[in-house]
Amino acid sequence: SKMRIVALLALVAAAHALPAHPVVSLPARSAGTKMHLRGGAGADPAQLLPFTGGLFAAQGALSTASPHATMKAYMSDIEVDDKTAFCLTIYGVNVLQLGILMLSVHLGEGIEKGTAYALAAAVLVLLKELNGSVPKIGMKAAPFWMWTAVATATAVLVYKGGMGIAEPDTLINVWSAMLIVNGAATILLGEKFTSQGYGMTIDNDVQKWAVRLCGQSQVQLALYWQVYRKNPVQALGAVWAFAIYIAGQMIVEGDWKTLRMPNAVPHMVWVALGVFGAYSCFTA
Repeated sequence: SKMRIVALLALVAAAHALPAHPVVSLPARSAGTKMHLRGGAGADPAQLLPFTGGLFAAQGALSTASPHATMKAYMSDIEVDDKTAFCLTIYGVNVLQLGILMLSVHLGEGIEKGTAYALAAAVLVLLKELNGSVPKIGMKAAPFWMWTAVATATAVLVYKGGMGIAEPDTLINVWSAMLIVNGAATILLGEKFTSQGYGMTIDNDVQKWAVRLCGQSQVQLALYWQVYRKNPVQALGAVWAFAIYIAGQMIVEGDWKTLRMPNAVPHMVWVALGVFGAYSCFTA
């Protein structure tokens, strides 16, 4: 819908327009320093960071390991077919990467090593799907091999400090830009993009929702990388703001009814957490 497009573009534009935080400086490359920040109006972002990272890592790991269990967690009795399961797996690894990035920053590893760890997880899942769901569903293997190759190269180069080929910041910027473009195309073009680009047709509303969730999680993950380079606190806030967008859309557009969930409470919880998290970061 037009409302969805406007909301998505507004969120991405707002994240990039945020001013630099006066009390935060990006940690020096490979310095291994933790992020110590002044407390905000809601919660201290330094304390909110490991909570968010742990929550997203747990949600992502659950969805990656068992898409069926993910649907059960949201109290839905819907049958998860192969295409839906694949989409929920990709959504899961995107969210898992977010968790890995945040926990790496919290533990003092820094965004660069966190990126290498996150991409390593993504590569493992992609390789698993290339030998599983991709041929089973009849999707094109070439695009997934491309993502796997680029993710592997980016992970190695970033972990090794660029190896004289490119600065880690540049590599992260290029990778996250690729995710934003692919994610936005998935959200806005839906079946047309997945069919022509990946060889997967959408057969029902549940698959349509799952495909959109893939795109949304890609954009959310990329936003953290993009905004972190400018401001770590507001990068965390951007993730929570996007969580409001994703869960709020589920409520407003009635997706939870389409998915035969008894109520919208799980999504309301995410909206509430999103408001608290975004408010804490943007008022810090």
